[in-house]
Amino acid sequence: MASNASQSSFYVGYLPKMPASIRRFILPWILFLLVLVSASAYLLVQGQKGFSSGTFELGKLTTLEGDLLTSPVPMLRVYSPQDKASRQASQEILLIGFGKNGAQQDIAVWEEQAGHSLERHRVQLSGTLIYYNGKTLLELTEGKRSLGMIMEEKTPIEGLKAEGPVSLVGEIIDPKCYFGVMKPGHGKAHRSCASLCVAGGIPPVFRVENEVGNIQYYFLLQEGNVGLNQSVKPFISEAVSIQGTMQSRNNWNYLYIADLTNIQRLNN
Repeated sequence: MASNASQSSFYVGYLPKMPASIRRFILPWILFLLVLVSASAYLLVQGQKGFSSGTFELGKLTTLEGDLLTSPVPMLRVYSPQDKASRQASQEILLIGFGKNGAQQDIAVWEEQAGHSLERHRVQLSGTLIYYNGKTLLELTEGKRSLGMIMEEKTPIEGLKAEGPVSLVGEIIDPKCYFGVMKPGHGKAHRSCASLCVAGGIPPVFRVENEVGNIQYYFLLQEGNVGLNQSVKPFISEAVSIQGTMQSRNNWNYLYIADLTNIQRLNN
């Protein structure tokens, strides 16, 4: 009898049926492992940062007409059809260069060819649109050839609106990657790429997210409209607090700081 009991508990993998004693031992462990794997997979997915819905219209050139603003950062102010006559601005689009470059070099070429400043002149520009979260950028994909037409009229445009001193916590990003070219375009994994974009002249942007998930964006500048591209490189993609004076115009914010002591790293 002992010999028969021992044989009944012995299982060979190619036999059609597993002995009951072995099945009772194994099945609970199989169910436990299935639940464990499923729960681990769910927690892993939930812990991942989602991809942004930013769009980069790669391969598609769009022509826009608007007022060129060269300071404090390169912008094209565009108007909706019903606002063209009244010049009530509908949107300001950030201009950036091809690759990891700002738009300043292309604008400098245009101004040299025109023989005068193009500030507030109405122009036609073609390029690749980038947009996300209510912000739009235009990459001057064809470089100096992106300029189609210059109109001699100059548009009176209001200056920045002073909002007062602020103290904010967030992350310094490069807007080209963040708003559509890379997904995601922020965080420490993106630091080296963002540093190259900012070093190439793309204006650094301070991304600030509040406790309910609303995000605001601020161009970082030193007083006197001095760019901070080289100065902020050590702080890119890190959690920092910045004290400065906020100004705004249309759909963008500008944060002016006195010097780099106004930027402080946060303890991780």
